[in-house]
Amino acid sequence: MLKLGIVGWGYWGRNYAKYLDNSIDASLDWVCELREDMLADAKKRYPHFNVTKNINDLVKNKLDGVIIATPAHTHHKLAKFFIENGINILVEKPLTDSLEKALEISELAKKHKVKVLVGLTFLYNQAIRWIKEKNDQNYFGKLYYLEFKRQSYGPIRDDVNIIWDFSPHDIAITTYLLNNQVPLKVSVKAKSYSRNSQEDIAVITLEYPDNIMVNINVAWLYPVKIRNMVLLGSDRMALFEDTNAAEPLKIYNTALHYPLEKEPYYASFRLGDVLIPRLPTIDPLYTQLKHFVNYIKGTEKPLTSVDVGVNNVRILEALTKSLRNQKENEIT
Repeated sequence: MLKLGIVGWGYWGRNYAKYLDNSIDASLDWVCELREDMLADAKKRYPHFNVTKNINDLVKNKLDGVIIATPAHTHHKLAKFFIENGINILVEKPLTDSLEKALEISELAKKHKVKVLVGLTFLYNQAIRWIKEKNDQNYFGKLYYLEFKRQSYGPIRDDVNIIWDFSPHDIAITTYLLNNQVPLKVSVKAKSYSRNSQEDIAVITLEYPDNIMVNINVAWLYPVKIRNMVLLGSDRMALFEDTNAAEPLKIYNTALHYPLEKEPYYASFRLGDVLIPRLPTIDPLYTQLKHFVNYIKGTEKPLTSVDVGVNNVRILEALTKSLRNQKENEIT
């Protein structure tokens, strides 16, 4: 059984601990957290855990892996520390808060032969995996358009803006479905309405080869929680609603139809059946954590590797440049 540690006992740290304590072939031996009250909470929930404020304790105890679930601006420093000490890591998204730092982490991981996984949890969602498999089989026909809505009422963060907080998931899903293609151009409009200086609401557009367009709407000032994705293809369309536990995925046998092949007029919709696929009920975080353990063991190849994390940050940084310059930006 592998021995793991967690740095950061916030929302995600506690969620990871829930699975490590029950059903993964790994034990959580150490929790590292700077706040006394959080350490006390970890010890109260799990009396057998070792707790510390010092990350050196995790190295001294020769852990097989560490989960970094801390604010984004701390990821680079912590990841670098554990990589240089030969410890495998799972880093919550985003990998780092700049492309320069992400590239350094990638190079260090290769140099020290350390395994790095990035916490892009939605790539472990069963509905997204179903869509990916079918899209690779040309089930949807030619892909036209992806639309994401990731909105809720908080929590408002002060370490990153809404673009860096919410959109990494949707960028990762897009990259996954498009087989690691990089957008040709990106643009974003974002505003801050709370007292926080970080932008609260953003509308993002990504343009890909083959005339594929992606729109991402993110907000932490919104009256309801929405986690939706729409896929439009030439043969079929899909709606993924992560908040709909009973029917998270619907496939619409709907497409444009023209009377004559070369006639651009008199278009109509072919309205067919709606399919609701039967999907396994498995928590994506559990799947991701189990994958991390198997990746360390060498039995699985990384789905959300350090390179995936670097490309995610590359797009985020291009969006930041677009926001500051208030114009469309090309990916370099």
